[in-house]
Amino acid sequence: MFLFEQSLLALPVNKENQNVNITAEFPVTEGFENCRPPPAQVGVVVPVLPLPVRPLQHPAAEPQRGPAPAVAHAGPRAGGDPHPQETLHQPLGELAHRQIRRRKMNRHKYKKLLKRRKFIRRRVKEGRKRKRQIKFEKDLERIWKKAGLKSAPAGWQTPKIYLRSSKR
Repeated sequence: MFLFEQSLLALPVNKENQNVNITAEFPVTEGFENCRPPPAQVGVVVPVLPLPVRPLQHPAAEPQRGPAPAVAHAGPRAGGDPHPQETLHQPLGELAHRQIRRRKMNRHKYKKLLKRRKFIRRRVKEGRKRKRQIKFEKDLERIWKKAGLKSAPAGWQTPKIYLRSSKR
């Protein structure tokens, strides 16, 4: 950076504009036509050195490299439309995108349905277990009555074999 500042100090200065005359020392060559200085700040003189700018090369302007395609594109056959799915007015990428979204939505709905059914099935199973427990208790009463007892023995508590002891 120091060498660059020294070289700028050695350049001839135009007394009228108080700008550095760069063109005297560094002549402008090809490729600098499109260069323009940045907007100047008030009271600050900044020497602007043009930077080389290459012209843009478009890919279409470049010659093709490699062998040319052997077979040219053939038009549609006379027998009808060879690709009926292409008659939809959507690009194939959009169709694939919609199929993926549909699959994703179907999966989401299926998982949601499973989750909802999980709780419904749990309630149904608990109801069946309650009925089974009641049936078991009635069966025990029948056994007592057959044995000649009017009610359960003193201190008897019917075991809850079909129901959970604690609710989670």
